[in-house]
Amino acid sequence: MMTKSNFRILRPIFITVAIAAAATVSGCQSKAPPSTPQAAQAPTPPAVGASASSGATSITVNSSAGVQRGDVIFCYVGTHDNAANITVTTPTGWTLIAGPLNPTTGIESYLFQHISDGTDGASYTFNFSGGPYYGSYASQITYHGVNNATPVDGNVTTASPTSVTTSIVLPAVSPVGSSDLLVAFVADYEFLGTPAITGMTEEGFFNSIDAIFDQQLTSSGSTGTRTVTGGSSSFWAGFLFAVTPSRGVIQPRDHGRVDTGFDRLFYR
Repeated sequence: MMTKSNFRILRPIFITVAIAAAATVSGCQSKAPPSTPQAAQAPTPPAVGASASSGATSITVNSSAGVQRGDVIFCYVGTHDNAANITVTTPTGWTLIAGPLNPTTGIESYLFQHISDGTDGASYTFNFSGGPYYGSYASQITYHGVNNATPVDGNVTTASPTSVTTSIVLPAVSPVGSSDLLVAFVADYEFLGTPAITGMTEEGFFNSIDAIFDQQLTSSGSTGTRTVTGGSSSFWAGFLFAVTPSRGVIQPRDHGRVDTGFDRLFYR
């Protein structure tokens, strides 16, 4: 594993709003380097893709509009410290399904799952064991029409190269079902650029760091690998998995968020 001395300085794209430790923000990225905090600003409401400032000990993402009992939420949480590896404590009812991925010291990427009981609030807050020096990132997507007994059909495959690269290959998954939804979460810890996965639809692009893709499958068995392109030369993390339908076609809930100019707007 690479040490911090081998880790090149990242471009200054991280949000560095100096707010209370547990506050979270979303929206425009700061142009100041991570080591130069800005003057305090009023926080904006968290979105379904959010960033937390340097040193914040939690991150909050909004729930999607119209969440109902039985909806399944998947959430990526990433932390970026200069030395320590940060652990994440989930809200009640959430389960770790993959990770943490640790391509180099100080970077941790988690994938969580939650089955709604119909009482979800306006947001979800994840707490950290420390305050990541460079900040933290999170994004979620909510699907309805998912089999609650086995939301994920088979395993979650991951990719997290231990050296900088401009793209990653997500290993194949092999669902049993023939009408699953294939889902990918990817994160580039410098700048994702214009993310793309051939054959998959981009459902969200957040913080200029992480993105969510999905694809309707029409057969069971191996999906083949998925290559993520359009990134910078950086450390990456990626998750690929198949979601089991309960009936009909799985659909994402409305993100219900406002485009900030850096995030892209997707409504369902």
